[in-house]
Amino acid sequence: MYMDINFLTAFNLVAVKEFWLGVEETSVTGNFMRIHDEADVSYFEWASGQPDNRGGDQKCVVSNGDQQWAWSDWFCSIEQLVVCELPN
Repeated sequence: MYMDINFLTAFNLVAVKEFWLGVEETSVTGNFMRIHDEADVSYFEWASGQPDNRGGDQKCVVSNGDQQWAWSDWFCSIEQLVVCELPN
C-alpha cells in the first residue's frame, strides 16, 4: 500500500519535501488508520524521533523528503501534495 522510495527518487522530486500518506492518528493516541477505509495501519516507517505530536495536534502522516522519505506526524491543516495508489 505505501509508496516505494525508488518511485519518488526516480522522479527527482527535489522541490517536493513532503507528501500526505492518507494516514491519520485515531482517537487512541499512538494508533493510526488509513483515511480512505479506516483500516488500522500496522506498518510504519517513522523518521527518527517520530511521531512526536509536537504541539499536541499532529494527527496526520507525511513522507518527509528531508528524512529520506521516512514518515513524520504533521498538522492536518497544512496543505501538502498526496501520493495516490492506482488499481492494477
